Amino acid sequence: FLAMLGVLLVQYLYAQSQGIEQLSYSAFERRLKEGKIKSVAIGDKLITGEYKSPEAGKSRFVTTRVDPDLAAK
Repeated sequence: FLAMLGVLLVQYLYAQSQGIEQLSYSAFERRLKEGKIKSVAIGDKLITGEYKSPEAGKSRFVTTRVDPDLAAK
């Protein structure tokens, strides 16, 4: 549990230092449906991408990848 918390903290701090917006998975899905996302890279645990135009002064985003079965629930 502590290791997972540590990884999330490092992810948050890295995103803040790089000017990257940290999104919830639901916000990511909403912006994707709205057509606001230019590109997406899907990794084992994270989804990163770039907006078509900056959102809240940030042109990139990161979100934690959610299992599609869990997201459907």
